[in-house]
Amino acid sequence: MRAWLTAVVVALSLLVAGPTSTASADDGALTVRIDALTPSQLDADATIRMRGTIRNTGSTPWTAVQAYLVIPRFPFQSREQIETAIEDGQSYTGERIVDPGTFDEVGDIAPGASVTFDIAVPVSRIGLAGEGGVYPVGVQILATDAEGFRSTDSVARATTFVPWLDRPDTAIPAGFVWPFTPTWSAASFDPTAVVASITSGQLRNYLDAATATPRGGRTVVLDLSLLDALEPLSDPETVPAGVSLTPEQIDAVATWLGRLRELALDSTTWIVSYARADELALHRYPENAEVLLQRIDAATTRAMTRHSLTGTRANWPTISGLTRGMLEEMRARGDHPTFVSRRSVPEWEPRLGSVVSVETGNGPIPLLVNGTLPDTPGAETAVTVRQRVLTDAALGVLSRETDPTSRADALTVIDPSWNPGRNGGRVLTQALVGRPSAGLTRPVTAADLLRGAPVTYTGEIPRDVTTTSLPAQLLDRAATLSRTADLFTEIVTDEDDLMFDREVSGVLSVRWRSDADEAL
Repeated sequence: MRAWLTAVVVALSLLVAGPTSTASADDGALTVRIDALTPSQLDADATIRMRGTIRNTGSTPWTAVQAYLVIPRFPFQSREQIETAIEDGQSYTGERIVDPGTFDEVGDIAPGASVTFDIAVPVSRIGLAGEGGVYPVGVQILATDAEGFRSTDSVARATTFVPWLDRPDTAIPAGFVWPFTPTWSAASFDPTAVVASITSGQLRNYLDAATATPRGGRTVVLDLSLLDALEPLSDPETVPAGVSLTPEQIDAVATWLGRLRELALDSTTWIVSYARADELALHRYPENAEVLLQRIDAATTRAMTRHSLTGTRANWPTISGLTRGMLEEMRARGDHPTFVSRRSVPEWEPRLGSVVSVETGNGPIPLLVNGTLPDTPGAETAVTVRQRVLTDAALGVLSRETDPTSRADALTVIDPSWNPGRNGGRVLTQALVGRPSAGLTRPVTAADLLRGAPVTYTGEIPRDVTTTSLPAQLLDRAATLSRTADLFTEIVTDEDDLMFDREVSGVLSVRWRSDADEAL
């Protein structure tokens, strides 16, 4: 009854939270992100302080820009309440705090410029209901456009969450899963851009953040084709023709690859199929699946040997590309853990835990479910990811209090294309250890959860999906190439077919889905 009443009150607070954003917000002329937030967990004596960046991405100025804190009076008490609110619209954040001294008079922002905002509001001035859940907290931006129009609607917004709970009796298992795989299009590999990313961009920051994660809360998922794609750029003798790199850039690539290898050796590491083969296509067109799977397996095994790496083999279908039949086929090849999205297991609930088991005709197969909350307004930063982990943990505490069988956890899968920023690792670590976690979490790896005898998921798994896969024609040609390569290695003395393993497997990558003609 308490949870039901809380949901009703939250819904009422959402109705008075103000109108939805104007066309200006949809145009994306102003964007806002949250760069810092304290405290990470609320209490009655806290002062909520939020800092961030507002950027003018348009071609006209904005004037008299103001940044306001928004928060509801009552917390959410379940994942279902949060997800329903997010899906219903973007005004769920709560009430705009407009008392004098609680908002930031940012000023004017010229086209292409960015400014920072800083808001500080004592909890005692807001009148929050108190502990017992998770409060969405965010920032809304009001501004006057180039024509002098100023609406009470926000023109940009960003949202995250802050829990308010008593110190739990038992800490919730939490950790980060760091996938490393090529994120660029298979048809448009730009060595110069990738090297820039390694030296001072996303790839550097991503590896730094993964390395900073405590070992006991870190799982690495590795696609070895990433190492093979970058290795030629790490040696002046193998840099491709037409690619101009300085000695310093070449050294930077070599260092990055060395650090990634060290990370994999020092972590719970799962190895996925070379180049992330399109499992859906192999399932749909089984006439060539056997010969191609043998080639993919050989490429993966040889790459592990070549790079002196070991790890648990794992399956990684695409977000909406898993079917019941695919699970049966993957289980026939072994009981490798399989990454799935919530879309593939629609009846999954957080109380089951991030790792569950599914029975197949060939035996059980473990699934690691990416149960990330739906996207919220604003760019994802290290701060918002940290708060997502603490939110999942807080909801896990509430779940376990009401359901003794609950195995809710806070395992978080990181997007391999996400840029955590230069200090992202330090911020993310706060979700697992130190004062910000405040006993709410304890570090675990995906393997730890797997060893904990996961519960069996008995709900629906799609029998078919409409997801576009690689075409049958491409698999036919890849199989022909594979057989031709076998003949070639039989008649050419000392020919190493490692190259053929990599080439055949590479053309079967899911990254070719949007460029099937080029793949052919």
